[in-house]
Amino acid sequence: DQQILHDLKNDDSIPMHIQDLVISTDEIQEKDICRVLILWGHQLFDENENISYAQYIIENIVDTVPFFENELIKTVILDVTQQLNAGIVPGVPYYISHPDKMIANLALEFTMSKYEYSENWSNRWNIFLSTQKAPEENFRSDITNSILRFKLKKYNKAIHEFEKKIKLHDISDAELEIELKSHQYLVKERNNIAGLLKTVVI
Repeated sequence: DQQILHDLKNDDSIPMHIQDLVISTDEIQEKDICRVLILWGHQLFDENENISYAQYIIENIVDTVPFFENELIKTVILDVTQQLNAGIVPGVPYYISHPDKMIANLALEFTMSKYEYSENWSNRWNIFLSTQKAPEENFRSDITNSILRFKLKKYNKAIHEFEKKIKLHDISDAELEIELKSHQYLVKERNNIAGLLKTVVI
């Protein structure tokens, strides 16, 4: 651990201002994952295992929730998690009639724009296509790959933020031991995902 900490403090291979530029907002991807949860979360992801898209997505992004930037999307994710824990797989009507008006309005927005298409968003952000109708032949693999790309970005962001704290000495000794273990976990998971996506991590 001490060696890792020493390396982090003294690694000047990427200047701080460049690291800041590398990390851009993830809100578009967050919103699109939320769109899939609301519009298609009740559909079956795996018929043999009786696993819904909502269950699959939540299980695979639960450890990234603390890193979400959009508080409304985070609220939806936590709400869906609570419903699933209660044995309920919510469908579109649940969200549209949600007592939280912001969630209800978001669901209505997704429903209204379900068939809109934006090639620019698709190419630039690697997000799910709004015109995608679940479940299409490639829908499951698209979701799997999109979640992996999403997690890769989230892990990268968390890793860079921790390394920035170390460089700026903006972390207490009490926090350091806990966060260092978390950092090691994130680096390991990030590298595993990068390997699956055949992505070079810098």
